[in-house]
Amino acid sequence: GGVCLSFISYSRVVGDMLDATNSREEQSLRNRKQPAPDFPLDDNSKPSSRKKKKARRRKTKKQIAKAPSATYYISAWVFGRIMGLLYLTAFISAWVQIHGLIGEGGISPIAEYFTRLSSAISSPSNFLTHPSLFWINQSDLMLHAVCAIGAVSAFGLFLDVLPAICSFLCWFLFLSISIAGQSFFMYQWDLLLLESGFLMIFFHSFHWNWKPFSQNPRDFHPPDALFWLFRLLLFRIHFTRGIQELLSRDRIWRTLASFDFHFETQPSPTFLSYYLHRLPSLFHQGMVFWVLTVEVGVIFLIFGPQLFRRTACLYVLLLQAFYMITGNFGTYHWNVCGLCLLLLDDAMFPDTIRKLTRVRRRTVQMRGARKLSSSQPRLWHKRLAMSLAVVLIVLSTVPLSSIARNGISTPQPLRDVYKRVHPFRIVNLYGPFYRIPHERFELQIQGSMDAQQWLDYEFLYKPDVDVTRWPPLLSPHISRLEYQLWIAAQTDYQQEVWISRLLHRILEDSPGVVNLFRREPFAAVPEYIRAVRYKYKFTTPGTSEGWWSREFNDIYTPSFSQTVHSMSNRRKNLRSRIMLRGSQ
Repeated sequence: GGVCLSFISYSRVVGDMLDATNSREEQSLRNRKQPAPDFPLDDNSKPSSRKKKKARRRKTKKQIAKAPSATYYISAWVFGRIMGLLYLTAFISAWVQIHGLIGEGGISPIAEYFTRLSSAISSPSNFLTHPSLFWINQSDLMLHAVCAIGAVSAFGLFLDVLPAICSFLCWFLFLSISIAGQSFFMYQWDLLLLESGFLMIFFHSFHWNWKPFSQNPRDFHPPDALFWLFRLLLFRIHFTRGIQELLSRDRIWRTLASFDFHFETQPSPTFLSYYLHRLPSLFHQGMVFWVLTVEVGVIFLIFGPQLFRRTACLYVLLLQAFYMITGNFGTYHWNVCGLCLLLLDDAMFPDTIRKLTRVRRRTVQMRGARKLSSSQPRLWHKRLAMSLAVVLIVLSTVPLSSIARNGISTPQPLRDVYKRVHPFRIVNLYGPFYRIPHERFELQIQGSMDAQQWLDYEFLYKPDVDVTRWPPLLSPHISRLEYQLWIAAQTDYQQEVWISRLLHRILEDSPGVVNLFRREPFAAVPEYIRAVRYKYKFTTPGTSEGWWSREFNDIYTPSFSQTVHSMSNRRKNLRSRIMLRGSQ
């Protein structure tokens, strides 16, 4: 009986559990089959998915509209410091050579140069055709003063002290040296430094802070028009060079064979050029193809969106690094690297810009300001930059039109305006490096006591009698005399009359000129002096201890003697007295 009661109670419990389970299942089925209500739901209680998407789109559009455009606080600030270093290097490099090049006892004295200019040009237009501070005075003291003030101004620009004023001083003082330096200061790196330096004057805020690095990079953003001018300059540098290479009458670039000669025959090679010259011709062709691709194709990416600009910056920087380690071209490639940095916006440096913003906010709060002051340029600064951009873009069409083989005609009034502006070096043509000599010729200065046995003067850097001295890595410094001698070696003596002045200065034992050489072969002044031409080649590794092998080519100049030199000086003094009496 007890067992039956237990079984009955157990059965009831199981039955209740089954009934509860069935009731839950029936309720869920009823919920699934429940039809939709005939009346519409309230929009406020249950918004549709379509309306949610529309609201989401409107919110995204508002965020995009409020999102700030790309800023370049960091790259602009860093570029200013780079320009200060480039100017400092240029002034110091010129300072150590300028006395022997254009000083009173130099190769081409500026006193004689400005005397010829003043006699050929009317006084009111002297400065407009040859803008230089040396119209005031042409003494050696003036030369050293200009170099010293320029170096101090460049250091001030690097320290961000009165950057606009320092930029103007650097540009005008280096322009004065470039005009007075004649052919010794008319190279590509000089023109690029002057053009980018002119734009740099308007790239800074006109603040009066004397404390170094007191201006936070977030305190001022240059006008956008100036960034586009720098991009246009970067584009012109590469595109004009690439087009001139492809349109050159010499097919050496179109056949991708230029690097078979470039490393050996360039003006001032480095020791790395020695090894690159020995690479297979197929490797050289690949390098030339890459160079042309960057100069004519990739360079267009600088006008594209953010990703394109960063890609162009990477490739151009690699190209400049390649040229810097294989040759010495002054400040040229360093300057181009600085221009490349202006392609990088602040999104590339998120942590740095965040820290600068925090420091700037703390500084403003310490000054008692409630809000951050505006970092945008003033209206007059924007309008000035826009006007400058329009003028320079129009003027740049004149040098660009000249790169075509038959030339592209530009309006005569525009050419007249460019002719008046050209002496200030603010719009230039770049790209003479595309001319590749097939053989390397070098001029050697030789002295003798008896006109029978001739000994060579040793140069500071370029190949000479010591063929075991390795090709140095000089950039951004450059020897201007040695570069000019390399150019003269490709032509005839009749086209390079300045060499006769160089030889006469050596016979005079001029200290400034003699210091441009590494070593004199004589303890006293030689009786005879001349210039001869040698052909140089890189040696084959393992066959010789030297870097170069050379063979005599020809005698470049006639021999000058002390007797002829003294007679020339007497004629010169007599001519000066006659001119002085005529003026009286």
